[in-house]
Amino acid sequence: MKKLSETYKKLGIAFTFPIEIKDAKGNMTYRERSGGYCYRREWDAANNETYYEDSEGYWRKWEYDADGNVTYFEDSEGFWDKTEYDSNGKETYYESSDGYWLKREYDSDGKETYRETSDGDNKGTPRSQSCERTDKEILKKAYEDIIWMAIRYAHGRQTYAPSMVRDSIKEFQQVFPDWRPRHDITLRSDRERMEEHYTKQGKDASQLKTDWLDDLVQDNK
Repeated sequence: MKKLSETYKKLGIAFTFPIEIKDAKGNMTYRERSGGYCYRREWDAANNETYYEDSEGYWRKWEYDADGNVTYFEDSEGFWDKTEYDSNGKETYYESSDGYWLKREYDSDGKETYRETSDGDNKGTPRSQSCERTDKEILKKAYEDIIWMAIRYAHGRQTYAPSMVRDSIKEFQQVFPDWRPRHDITLRSDRERMEEHYTKQGKDASQLKTDWLDDLVQDNK
């Protein structure tokens, strides 16, 4: 780092120690003492220090977000860290060059609800997981109701509806293997009444080209 006193001497400019230079906002940008030690600083438009360097070779630098929070730091000794924040300025993620990291979440009042660190200092459940479980449960309940209505609609029909219901149930069970449609004894009664009706008319009910769906629910209690 070049010393300002040396430049002054070459130019024949008189000076006294300490030599101090400030920017228009009063931030110290350079200082040199009589013993030879000096440093310089840089600042951004928001008066945040962005760079420091001294005559011994040490330097450090900072980066900031729009709210003035430090998002990145690095120095000449090889250390660095970076930080992320939420819209309220709360730290949500931290990572440093020594391998340490930290994740945090907060509720609407700013209270920490979740924390996870590289050294195992954990607390709570991440919002992403808790929301995922809640959404899955909601979707499961809604689909159960839809399937129940679809079964009652398609039961005994001679259209594509029964096969669509059966296919949908198979796909649903790929996600929830142990799931079964809710027990509904009335479907069996409907089938028996229909078969009895055809029998009274002298028709062979077993020859009906219909798809009865009571087998899907008869044992699901």
